[in-house]
Amino acid sequence: MAKAGDNAAMLFVVMLFGALIGSVLGEILGLLAPGGLAEKILTRSITFGLDPPGRIDLKILTFTLGFSFRMNLISLLGIFLATFIYKKI
Repeated sequence: MAKAGDNAAMLFVVMLFGALIGSVLGEILGLLAPGGLAEKILTRSITFGLDPPGRIDLKILTFTLGFSFRMNLISLLGIFLATFIYKKI
């Protein structure tokens, strides 16, 4: 029997995959509808994360840690659709 942590990790991977597919589809649909309202809606994204990235300097070794997420409308729909399909399976 699977542990609860395994299910949570799998759900996170499924949601990440849904966001990735949704982002790619949003960009493709934005290219197919150039210069219009549809392009603005499909390609407008919200970016959040660490800016500038965190840096730890130990004199002999330097670590830089940073991440950012870009979410658009289609990527959100991809997350919801992937989660829905995951819950049904």
